[in-house]
Amino acid sequence: MEKVFFFVLLILNVTSCNSNEQELRNKVIKLTDQGEFNGIIHIDSFGEEAFNYSYRPNHSGLMTIDGNTPIQLASLTKLFTEIVILRMSDENLIDLDKTIFDYRENFKPDFGQVITIRQLLEMKSGLPRELDSEKLTGVVYDTDLKSGPFLDEIENFELVFEPGSNMVYSNLNYWLIGAVIEEVSGMNVDEAFKKYLFNPLEMNSSGLHKQKVKTVSGYYKEAENWLEDKTNYQNRYTSGGFYSTVSDLNKVIKALKSGNFLTTNSRNYLIGEDQRVEVFGSLKGFSNMLVLDLRNQFSVIALNNVGLPDLDSMIQLLNQIDSIFEVENSSKPASGNKIQVKPIDSLSTDLRLEYVLAMWTNALLEEDQEALFKILESSSIPGSFERDDKTWNEIIQVKQSMENLRVAGFRWVQNEFPKGLEVWFVSDTEAKIGFLLIPSEENPELLSNMMVKPVDIKWMGDQF
Repeated sequence: MEKVFFFVLLILNVTSCNSNEQELRNKVIKLTDQGEFNGIIHIDSFGEEAFNYSYRPNHSGLMTIDGNTPIQLASLTKLFTEIVILRMSDENLIDLDKTIFDYRENFKPDFGQVITIRQLLEMKSGLPRELDSEKLTGVVYDTDLKSGPFLDEIENFELVFEPGSNMVYSNLNYWLIGAVIEEVSGMNVDEAFKKYLFNPLEMNSSGLHKQKVKTVSGYYKEAENWLEDKTNYQNRYTSGGFYSTVSDLNKVIKALKSGNFLTTNSRNYLIGEDQRVEVFGSLKGFSNMLVLDLRNQFSVIALNNVGLPDLDSMIQLLNQIDSIFEVENSSKPASGNKIQVKPIDSLSTDLRLEYVLAMWTNALLEEDQEALFKILESSSIPGSFERDDKTWNEIIQVKQSMENLRVAGFRWVQNEFPKGLEVWFVSDTEAKIGFLLIPSEENPELLSNMMVKPVDIKWMGDQF
């Protein structure tokens, strides 16, 4: 009788696995048919491969990506950077609570003497997103493929906020971490990453993007035509300039699972209290994600050489994967009238509206009333916003009245009306407020309006 019971149970388990696999395949095929996915998804559950498939849109002409295809990582690069700096910390080469200037004595900006390595890692430095959003979106290398000397010479400027007092996403944080890695290791970042990450894990298909390295091209759609993204992303440096494969990324995941690659303190610091890491990367021709959930012994790697207007499709795909495989994600809010938002540091500088939202959010935190108007006015259909609108002053008043106002996160609103890009702010009380940037129907890269969503606060004299 016991044997029969075991046999039936085995059949049920196999059927369940096959059902999960088919359900997920149907979800991804739908994305592929919509032209939103050309790539590979790899899932491990409890140490076993649970899903591994490549997808390509029909009649697209795009190549099939497999587990050994090198692809531009975008912001997944930041995970590499974090691991390398933590490995160096584990070897007592770097103290995370020392400043930039402690390691780069030729660093000229004054803020180098107050911003710590830990604040760079946690996006709490007070630095802006980029050095100059109009003229410079990356670093400059010297003949040794180092960018530290270039970063040493950047002009001094006022920080967005006092270091440690807030959190705002900035690629510059990770550029400066790269400069510190260069100085302490005596190597360029490509060499340092090989020493501290790639070589120990035998990641032979990972590195800094170079013209001579053959990585798969990225693509984006314009007027129903596939266009190749010909950008050389090497100047994205330690924030987004590296490439890898599913096979190599899986080695990183296994190393972090093992608990032997980093010290316990460094591993806990990287993984966080909820024991789950979610990293998303987006460039004009790439949309990637990596998830490691230690509590549920679950991991996801999705590499996609199709650029998306936003990462909402990838977020929804991850939610569907969690649901299909019955992964309990403790980092998500409970059901009810709560909404799920993404960390503000996952906003992409390559997506126009997300970049606008990042700049506008900074202006609100700085209480810069004029900038609140100018940022939206310069990114909208002419006449959409007016300087003398009382909204700008009211926003500043609300900011000053809310105790310890801070950014909760953002989301793309797709299944509600109106659609748009939304950011939420919370406080130490029940008060919160959201702002929905509404794109123009004629030109989705420009705004047409903004909706304010006050909760448990006064707005324009009325209590909400």
